[in-house]
Amino acid sequence: LRRAVGDRAGEATTLNNMALVYAATGQPQRALALYEQALPLMRAVGDRAGEATTLNNMASVYHDTGQPQQALALYEQALPLMRAVGDRAGEATTLTNLAVLLYQSLQRIPEAVDSLQQAILVLERTGLDRDASGATLDRLRSVLATMQRGEPLGGGASGPATLPAEQIRLVVANTVAVLTDVPEKHAEWRAAITERLQHAQQQGADWQIEVELYTTILAMLDGQAADLPADHPYAEVIAAIERGGQ
Repeated sequence: LRRAVGDRAGEATTLNNMALVYAATGQPQRALALYEQALPLMRAVGDRAGEATTLNNMASVYHDTGQPQQALALYEQALPLMRAVGDRAGEATTLTNLAVLLYQSLQRIPEAVDSLQQAILVLERTGLDRDASGATLDRLRSVLATMQRGEPLGGGASGPATLPAEQIRLVVANTVAVLTDVPEKHAEWRAAITERLQHAQQQGADWQIEVELYTTILAMLDGQAADLPADHPYAEVIAAIERGGQ
């Protein structure tokens, strides 16, 4: 029985990781199909943390593909699970993602402001300086001020890091791997990042910080120095790559 549970848990993790790759390379429908396979497996083995992460990642895909109501429903399912398992950094990320969705796609400004205020409060109360996606307290406070002024979040580095935490983890791990242990996968991963960059470029100003992230990673893959401001929402992602994923 334990082996069967372990097999299902491993299968769910594999499906989740594969979905992240598809999401990262601009193939949202394939990503969603795999998340939908992973979700019941997570539930079957009682992996509530994995279930919460999967729901959050699915919501992000729906948001990215212009389906805000589906994204909203999934974020609202993920949030109590994040709280139940005590994942405060993940809770803050989900609240931030929810705030961005409410603000940008649904124009529910007061609710967006409230959600982001909750995310900031979670980090302040727990002593964390950033959420699971790497967005710092200072960055979230800056975005909150932008929302309160009713200004657009897009443009430059004005918005928070909005990629799912697991997707960020995959980007860091794969980039470090091809730069160190598996150089034979370098071309394949560079092509995947190039596809993701092109996808981000097609989304408009709201995706500018992702464009900057993927451009910087491509430069690193080409042996060039990373060039991302220290206050950029994804500066910690680049720093993690430079530290070798630590």
